[in-house]
Amino acid sequence: MKIAPWIKALVASVVLSFLVAFGLYYFSEQFFKAKNKQTMITSSDLGPSVDSDVILPVGQKVPDFALIDVMSSSNTLERLLSENRTVKIINFWASWCEPCVEEFSSFSRLIRDYDGQVSFYGVGQDKTEKESRDFIKAFSSEFKDLDDVYFLFDNNKKTSKSYGVLALPETFIVGKDGKLLKRVTGFFDWDQEQVRVFFNNILSSRRGM
Repeated sequence: MKIAPWIKALVASVVLSFLVAFGLYYFSEQFFKAKNKQTMITSSDLGPSVDSDVILPVGQKVPDFALIDVMSSSNTLERLLSENRTVKIINFWASWCEPCVEEFSSFSRLIRDYDGQVSFYGVGQDKTEKESRDFIKAFSSEFKDLDDVYFLFDNNKKTSKSYGVLALPETFIVGKDGKLLKRVTGFFDWDQEQVRVFFNNILSSRRGM
């Protein structure tokens, strides 16, 4: 029995659509499986009221925050998320966290590639502001002249609690609308070419809106 050409074309179209959809799902879920390098945070590090049940679902607006800008001469509090209309990377780190140190430089190269389209919020979890500031100074040349890069100090750990952070590093990718797109727990190499593909897809789709 001869199959009509239009039926063949329809079947091919359906199969192709399925393969593309599956490929995007697989890439998003499998590629961002971070390496098993992370530093667990104890309740004493975060303070007395740790809410370990906080899980931000994809598609939900992430909490806004007002934190100390560790590189500001006036050391003022900055409320930033609601003022920024870029795709955002919110990275929780600490100077004593080896995986955090290992991945930090790759963020600067990623942000530089997108020239103002992607902003970076490094939220320090050190015990003192000075420890966070000293850590950032070590990377200052790598982040030099980049727009929309903020280095913050979570002085009372309220922000990390509101995001449900219990291990470092922890990274949240947030759309322009403030809604969570992806959460990456543990060390990750942000220099990989597939990461650029991921962000290109976000920036060219409604997910980045």
